Amino acid sequence: MAIEYPDLMNDVTDARVRYESNLVQYLAGFVPGSIPAGQVVSLSLVLQSVVDLPAEVTIRLELPRASGKLKNLPEHPFQIFQPDIRLTLENGEVAQLTIPVHVQPAVPPGEYMFTLHVRAGGKKPGARCRPERGENRLGDIRIRYLQGLGITQFASCGFESRKADRQMVLLAVEAAGEPAQGVELKPQFQSVWTPKDWEAIPAARREVNDRRVYLMSDLTAEALYLPFMKETQAIFAQSDVQLHVAEAVFLAKILTYTVTYLMSHAEWQDCLMVPIYIQAQASGQATDQSLWTVTHMGYTRVLELAIALSFSMIEEVLQRQVWQPAEQRALRDFIVDCLGTGARLPEEFVYLPLILGGIAATREVRVTEEDTTESLRLLAKAKAERSQVFADAELRDVNDVFDRLVAKQARR
Repeated sequence: MAIEYPDLMNDVTDARVRYESNLVQYLAGFVPGSIPAGQVVSLSLVLQSVVDLPAEVTIRLELPRASGKLKNLPEHPFQIFQPDIRLTLENGEVAQLTIPVHVQPAVPPGEYMFTLHVRAGGKKPGARCRPERGENRLGDIRIRYLQGLGITQFASCGFESRKADRQMVLLAVEAAGEPAQGVELKPQFQSVWTPKDWEAIPAARREVNDRRVYLMSDLTAEALYLPFMKETQAIFAQSDVQLHVAEAVFLAKILTYTVTYLMSHAEWQDCLMVPIYIQAQASGQATDQSLWTVTHMGYTRVLELAIALSFSMIEEVLQRQVWQPAEQRALRDFIVDCLGTGARLPEEFVYLPLILGGIAATREVRVTEEDTTESLRLLAKAKAERSQVFADAELRDVNDVFDRLVAKQARR
């Protein structure tokens, strides 16, 4: 392989097992996986070119056969804009195609199988730029849901491709709900990644390699904690959140833990540091002050990783999943957007998930002469002062998880 581009499919969806048809790797799935009759569901198809020349892709979506009760319906039980789609992927491009499917209100509950055909060809032979399978270089990283974090372009989480030009995709239909209004069935194409997105990475990675020894000595918990605490108080204030000191303590703890945890593994270091250095190089900022670079310029990068890590740590402690991956990602994007733009952040999202993650990590980040039991007591007091917010019945899970995490840490 003359050049090898990174795997981006796993950044869009969990594609550790995928399909390969000629010049492309692909994976499809309905989002969500179940839908009430009468609604519109999206079939998401992720495509990744494996060659260094344009690939012409032909897609055909075959609907379930109208058999049994479905034969009596006045029109086909599932409606789409058109069954055949042709598109072009540029050299090494990764893209997502969204195909809306309208489930007719009269479709009875059950499971229905769709068949997606994918074929790709080129005008002339190209050199392969992505392998058929990738080694898991991330190992046992605690971040459970990697999608949307840009991690897999720096370190693969592993994948294997199965040769096939079609995929069977299952949709579960539930009892009819309110019929969808203003149905729009036109497919949407979105380019996710092209080689142009790779251009800034080699230089940033070289700089990280050059400074790696200094990063390890500079980015200690003791050095990170106070700068993160000050930066957090300032940034949250811009989003109309005045933090209690105890809240700022636990937010600083999860941010500090995120950095020290990721700095403990060379591959994880790149996932943290390379995007920060890309940002610094693009803005002409020096990176010789590692502490400032990470806690100030890199705050947003640390924040989004801390949110993802917090959810995983909460699941570890409780040994169950409280919030679905799609909910976690939507909330992560919302918090990062609010704090990045200064838009108002609802108070409950100070706790979910960051302070909850800070509680889970509290024994991992010890502040000099800190009495952890007292810190937990002060945090509970701070939350009680927001009782009007947390009285909402929809926040019952947050209250329950908070109480359980505090009780667990107090017993240690």
